[in-house]
Amino acid sequence: IDSNCIIATEVSTGKIVWQKSMPTRVDFAPTIFNGMCFLAGKDGWAYCLDAKSGASIYQVLGAPKERYIGGQEKLESMWPAPTDIFIKDGIGYISNGFGANIHGGSRFMAFDAATGKNIWANCLVTAETIGGSPGAPHYPGIFTATKSTEAVFLNGFGIDTKTGEVLKEGNKNYREGFTPFLKGKIDSLLEFGNSLGRINEDRAHDLFSNGKVAGRCLAFDENSSLAFTFKPKGESFLNTGE
Repeated sequence: IDSNCIIATEVSTGKIVWQKSMPTRVDFAPTIFNGMCFLAGKDGWAYCLDAKSGASIYQVLGAPKERYIGGQEKLESMWPAPTDIFIKDGIGYISNGFGANIHGGSRFMAFDAATGKNIWANCLVTAETIGGSPGAPHYPGIFTATKSTEAVFLNGFGIDTKTGEVLKEGNKNYREGFTPFLKGKIDSLLEFGNSLGRINEDRAHDLFSNGKVAGRCLAFDENSSLAFTFKPKGESFLNTGE
């Protein structure tokens, strides 16, 4: 990550096929789609590379504009990408921004994965405090979606794929069928609390839900998912419970 380098390897041998130095830090794994490799940069840009050669195909600005500040000992955008790039039905989705109550809010954008052409962009702006707390609401994590709904999901809320509207709880489109949805932030799984990382991981069990039961996803294919759930019996290092 610190070297800004993307590396493609041969799965069977581990041999490096190509490597490319990017102009920015990239925190999330690339997204592969139709022979293209998509990267979300901390400089506010989304990059599209040829997956076989690493050659640049195009880049599209996910941030509201180009403006840079110091971050992680480098220059990065005032609206860095805190998420991966997600592709659904040929449309790419990216989120940019530190939080909904700072620097003009969190920006969500949809673009044509084949060309990079902007389809829509929408900023989510909230009050500086929520319930009197000064903590900034932010939305890092990974996108998810289902085949049956016209929405993508990020950290517990839905985004309409047609308009970019944020579908909050209480919205009629948000209630039934919008599953799975994220209840936690996968990239921040080990951040909360000050316990050992292993203990935190065991405690963060309710990440996905089908509306009836919540659990951590272990594996999935096109037809089904396997997950486990844990009901703690008091807080302890032993994490006793079912």
